[in-house]
Amino acid sequence: MICIILVAGHGAQLEREIKEDKSGHYFDLQGVPKALLPGVGGTKILDLWWEAINTRRQFVNVYLVTNADKYKYYERWATANDFPVENIINDGTTTHETRLGAVADFHLCLQNKKIEDDVMVVCCSSSSLCAILLL
Repeated sequence: MICIILVAGHGAQLEREIKEDKSGHYFDLQGVPKALLPGVGGTKILDLWWEAINTRRQFVNVYLVTNADKYKYYERWATANDFPVENIINDGTTTHETRLGAVADFHLCLQNKKIEDDVMVVCCSSSSLCAILLL
């Protein structure tokens, strides 16, 4: 089985809210992808996902799909977390307006990596609703 983690959102609403925040407490989070923001206890959501995925060892490969705008953040995360950098797929988009969307990013991964196996998809929408889909 293959696992595909979709984290290609541009975080336009979050960026806007950080810029409009008058307290300045969140200024250092500007540009940071949502999956890499510190959560409860300071743990990033992507760290939680990776731990759960990696612990079970049920996957032949795990891929992460992101965009060109956030790629460098995920590349650094991968290096620090023993995730193969070559398994990060860049969808090439740089803005919310040019985004491909989850279905197109999923398809890009299937084509790019020539996946014909069963797939589990992990993603998080802009409403912070997380989903795990077995396909």
